Parts: sequence; structure tokens; C-alpha cells
Amino acid sequence: MRYDGYDLADLLSYLEYRSSYALIRQYLLREQLIPEWMTDLIVNSSVRDALEGHPVAADFYEALDDEVAELLEDATRRAEANDRQTVMPQDL
Repeated sequence: MRYDGYDLADLLSYLEYRSSYALIRQYLLREQLIPEWMTDLIVNSSVRDALEGHPVAADFYEALDDEVAELLEDATRRAEANDRQTVMPQDL
């Protein structure tokens, strides 16, 4: 979902953390220098709920998102190595 040319997830990220990372990501998305699918893979509020009241550092979400992206890339490579387009649980 977009608002005034910005991805809403990025706007919320910026408002929540006010970090330069969010500004850079917004710029890259707005200028279409990165594809839309490269936005956050995780939902911060869901992670916060799953951690049941434990404090979460602001940079934790970015690190978790990077780990998830790497996991998905590895799974895609395994599926391709097995001559499949479909990513399956065994690719994790």
C-alpha cells in the first residue's frame, strides 16, 4: 500500500525508529532502485507480540528481516538446484 509515493511499511518504520536506514529504503523504493518485494519481510508488531513483553532493540527488526531474506534466498537456490521452481519445506 502506498501513500503519497511512499510505501506505507517504510513510512511506519521511519516514524517508529526515525533511523537513516528507513530514509534510505524510502528513497530507493521511491526512485525504483530496488523492487517492491525487497521491503520488510516481517511485521514488527507480530514479532513484538511473539516475544511476549521482552524489550526489543530497534535494530533487531532489521537484523531479523535480513536473516529471513537470506533464508529465502537459500531455499530458492536449493529448489533451483533440484530443477524445481516451487520452493518446498525441505528447501529450508
